[in-house]
Amino acid sequence: MTIKAFELSEQFQVPVIIRLTTRTSHSSSMVELGAFKPAPHPLIPYVKNIQKNIPVPAFSPTQRLNAQKRTLAMEKAACASKFNKIVKPTGKGAAAKFGIVTSAVAYQYVKEIFPDCPILKLGWTNPLPKALVAKFAKSVKKLVVVEELDPFLEDQIRAMGIKVEAHKTELNMLELNADRIQNLRHELIGDVPKAKSPLSNSKLQLPRRPPVLCAGCGHRGVFYTLSKLGATVTGDIGCYTLGAFPPLNAMDSTICMGASIGNAAGMKKAGLKGRICAVLGDSTFFHSGMTGILSALYNGTPVTTVVLDNRITAMTGHQDNPGTGKTLAGADAPVTEIADIAKACGYKKVAKVSADDLTALEKVLKESMDGDEPALIIAYAPCRIAAKLTKEGLCETDSAKCKACGACFKLGCPAITRGKEVAKGRFQMKIDPSLCAGCSHCTQVCKFGAIKRVR
Repeated sequence: MTIKAFELSEQFQVPVIIRLTTRTSHSSSMVELGAFKPAPHPLIPYVKNIQKNIPVPAFSPTQRLNAQKRTLAMEKAACASKFNKIVKPTGKGAAAKFGIVTSAVAYQYVKEIFPDCPILKLGWTNPLPKALVAKFAKSVKKLVVVEELDPFLEDQIRAMGIKVEAHKTELNMLELNADRIQNLRHELIGDVPKAKSPLSNSKLQLPRRPPVLCAGCGHRGVFYTLSKLGATVTGDIGCYTLGAFPPLNAMDSTICMGASIGNAAGMKKAGLKGRICAVLGDSTFFHSGMTGILSALYNGTPVTTVVLDNRITAMTGHQDNPGTGKTLAGADAPVTEIADIAKACGYKKVAKVSADDLTALEKVLKESMDGDEPALIIAYAPCRIAAKLTKEGLCETDSAKCKACGACFKLGCPAITRGKEVAKGRFQMKIDPSLCAGCSHCTQVCKFGAIKRVR
């Protein structure tokens, strides 16, 4: 499909989207490489054509007509595509009168639960191959649509005037699975029982294991401090979104890359009192944060922006960015300093502080958020995984000094676990040496000197 997507993009001069489902993205298996190769495409020379490439009102009617012709041509191609096919049933009976239209991974569930039903499997769904859908609908007595999330296919098929069987089984919320499709068969045909989850017995329920910031992650120190200072924190997309969850509880909103600064400025303009702070990563700052800090300064909004500078694009796979000194291909590149950008925008209050120094971090955050001018703070600490610092050090607990006050547990570090219970609900802490990265956040939080860095 990926190879075909490039070919279709060249053929029709349109962007082509390959849509992945959750289950496909979370699956892995051995892959057998085929002999398929993209068809050779000669370099298309550039020809000046403002009627095509500049959508001003004078040209838009013609462009709209061309788009309509292109869509009709693509729809015709979709009907003939090998990715859209009718799969014949393997048996006969009551189920054979039902025809099922489906796509993506939902097809696998349908094929498993409804092997005796004819299936229209759609791999190319937009534009919808209407002629093929109409042909399939005429060949069956009842038509059912099975798809994940929004009824994209179903709504279009209904709009064609084709009747689609209604059902009570919920299919459009959350991710599909074979059990939910079995419940659909139970409702429509009644020859199978309702599915029972193997984990329906509470004794078999596994403990939840939500994602957490890595042991030693510098983001933890920033969020711990912001939570301690009682700040309203507008967040962004990245590993640091995990700062929203217990025990840190240090983020109030996440929308999209760069929106944290605009959100903070909006809250300030709307009259929210108290400390307000926007946080975003270094790669996000380069992507869409620079316009945010400029806008805050231009509009005179005293917003504190914290750039969590771990010198990598951590969440999506450790890609380089303009601040790392490398291109995505690994070639040397100029290092762009975040502080220089802020100063060039006109910021007078720019500070750089180690995200692992909780005392200095608290001082600069407090001064900035309580100030009356826009401020930018760079909280730097390299990503432990990308910089290969996961075993940089090790901390240990002195059980004789530990008062089981629970302060260290508020860090939410996965290396900190419960030790001996000294009173009901009060536990001493212990450090898992296989997880500890030696960041020393816990040594700074402990008031009794019960934790020390030994390596």
